[in-house]
Amino acid sequence: MRYEYKAAIVGGIPLGICMLCFLLMVSPSRQWEILFFLLSGSIGALLSYFCYKTSPNSFSLKKGTVVGASVGLAAGFVYFVSSAIIYFVTVDIDIILSVRSLSLAVIGIVQLTVASGLGGLAVGLLSKLGRRSSVIERSEG
Repeated sequence: MRYEYKAAIVGGIPLGICMLCFLLMVSPSRQWEILFFLLSGSIGALLSYFCYKTSPNSFSLKKGTVVGASVGLAAGFVYFVSSAIIYFVTVDIDIILSVRSLSLAVIGIVQLTVASGLGGLAVGLLSKLGRRSSVIERSEG
């Protein structure tokens, strides 16, 4: 299985379910959104780090970003599709399919994807810097 799919399954789906369960119990507010963006970035970075450590090939910036972004993309889809289904059952369908609610869902998915992609990018940058510093130390020694 590819790293992106593993990251989406291992990190994104539990994060999306956690977001949904938590926000069903508590009124959504801006502080919780920021917390979930930070959590998404952290999970994206953590899974990118694991992929970096277990990868037999070189770990590129692009790969780290894609692995991290897949976490946020999966979490966003799980959260917004599940909440749309819940609202579909409990509320009028016109509210769910309005332009405003659909645009908010797309914006939320993009925000989660960018947050976790930045976490993966940070790991990719740190891995490149770590490799370069070890190459410089070897050449000096």
